[in-house]
Amino acid sequence: MNDADLSILRHFAGVRDVTIELLRKVPEDWLERPMPGEGEWTPRHAFMHIAGGQCGWLAGLGDGRGGIEEQARLDKGGIERTLRDARRRMLDFFGSSEVDRMSPGCWLEHVGRDVVLYLTSHEVHHRGRIVAALWQWGLTDTPFEPRDQPLKSDPLKAGLA
Repeated sequence: MNDADLSILRHFAGVRDVTIELLRKVPEDWLERPMPGEGEWTPRHAFMHIAGGQCGWLAGLGDGRGGIEEQARLDKGGIERTLRDARRRMLDFFGSSEVDRMSPGCWLEHVGRDVVLYLTSHEVHHRGRIVAALWQWGLTDTPFEPRDQPLKSDPLKAGLA
């Protein structure tokens, strides 16, 4: 894998770190508040949508697993485990040393780096909507981008979640 693709995967992992940090800051009872301008969507829906979108893509691309467990929605711990599991699945699938899934023409009709970049931007978009709601509710101490909080370890090393 080339350095650019490693950078894309590391950025994805850093974005996920910030999303998990944001989840930890949301009071449990706020997870069910409808977000302003989002219809019936709540922060719980948005966090699970982030993980579910990634798991759906992975299931369709052939990582051998299905989507997300519905009971994971029940509490913050389950949501965090789901976000961590989706992160691990993404890094395992796209960061594989056996098969290049990031370059054009390596598998199916997708370019892996485009999928990872799309899913990263999708996560940032929905996280931004959560942050906007939290700010409107008075919680302004929210984490920002991973470049402001450098990774403390390499997410592509085995055993990191």
